[in-house]
Amino acid sequence: MSLRSVETSTLDLEVLERIRDAIVQGDIPPGRRINQLRTASHLGVSRGPVRAAMAKLAQEGLVENVPRRGSFATPLDRSTVADVYGVREALESFAAAEAASGITRGSVDELRRKIERMQALAARKDVRRLVDADLEFHRRVVELSGNRQIAYLWKITEVNIRRILLFRQKALSTLRDVPDSHLPTIEALRRGDPAAAAEALRTHIREACADLVAHWPDRKEDESPRRDTA
Repeated sequence: MSLRSVETSTLDLEVLERIRDAIVQGDIPPGRRINQLRTASHLGVSRGPVRAAMAKLAQEGLVENVPRRGSFATPLDRSTVADVYGVREALESFAAAEAASGITRGSVDELRRKIERMQALAARKDVRRLVDADLEFHRRVVELSGNRQIAYLWKITEVNIRRILLFRQKALSTLRDVPDSHLPTIEALRRGDPAAAAEALRTHIREACADLVAHWPDRKEDESPRRDTA
């Protein structure tokens, strides 16, 4: 488990990051009850920072705080995937159009290098690092939009995207297709075509969502029962 003892000097932020990482990485599986007292004891802190973390993680969509029952890592199902990717599509297609309007050759080359890194990771079948590189590409497109509000909203959504991708690594069955699926977006950005860039990224995200949903389990056999975790 990725939850380790922390220094009290780093308190609130460190506790938040440790619990968030445990949920995203799957150490705390979907649907699992998070016992706040046990978690606080495990981290070597009081219950206050853990309670604050639960409130923040609920805002991020990673935790459900149920009255008289406790805190749970939110379930992951087809509906969740569709919701997260629907938001992702709206944010990123807008960002791509904005980025295309003023993108430089240097930025296009930078994005190409990110695709080359994805290709190398796909060839090595390094799925976890491929997920990181994939999200890094999309994060950079969002940053190139120059819209700080979109960047803020995407950062929140990114946590849920990463959790979905890591939870369903088996859905990435044809790894070499992952880098190549970004090429139409790069080409539209290179041409400085906002409409084409938005459509290319919209199509990319819709196809990724459809692939995830198609491979999602009908039952929650991959989810742990709602028992306590530290």
